[in-house]
Amino acid sequence: ALACSLTVQNGAVLTVNASNSITVTNAVTVAATGNFTIKNDGSLVQINNVANVGNIKYERTATAIRGSDYVYWSSPVTGQDMSTIYTVPVQGPKYIWDTTAVNANTGLGNWITTSGLMTRAKGYIIRGSSNSGMAATNINAIFTGVPNNGDITIKAPRGNMRPVNVGAGLAYNTTLHPMLNAWDDNWSLVGNPYPSAINALQFLNANSTNLSGNVRLWRHLNTPAAIPSP
Repeated sequence: ALACSLTVQNGAVLTVNASNSITVTNAVTVAATGNFTIKNDGSLVQINNVANVGNIKYERTATAIRGSDYVYWSSPVTGQDMSTIYTVPVQGPKYIWDTTAVNANTGLGNWITTSGLMTRAKGYIIRGSSNSGMAATNINAIFTGVPNNGDITIKAPRGNMRPVNVGAGLAYNTTLHPMLNAWDDNWSLVGNPYPSAINALQFLNANSTNLSGNVRLWRHLNTPAAIPSP
């Protein structure tokens, strides 16, 4: 579906079904009692860099998640509290990646517990359940808020590990774990901030002066197996 601009009036209901999309050239406005819902794998695409008004509901389903699995999340709306994107099952621990936090190898980069509102374009991980023994379960999340649109900027920090005698920084090959290298404190966990899919290659090209690397897609295929005794 295509629209120049989109307004959902009070009492009106608009639903974008799974795997469908709606493209809006200008702003999206949802009245206080209007209902604009985008189902799992549906998309809201906007052309112009304009501010939206009013809340949408954006549904996402993480399939076959076990209690010990972690799911990567990022919010497509503004003002979403991570503790409320789903309540069944009970969420497990929540983390962000801190590029400059000291880790167990005395290098830089570590998982830090977090809570509260989700920052636009920041990546988060949540353990599927507080019950590590939970069987594979579909987790149905709902993000509620003003849909993000336009240019969104987030800092991708880096640490200061360097080889010995090469500029200022931490000498990773003497005081740190011997397997560390100068790239190990350069990881950032960012997320798609829009209520639609994005093109990974275009994302990398548009940010080529700030980011170096590739996009890796990962998912569970098999149940973890115990390591056999020697």
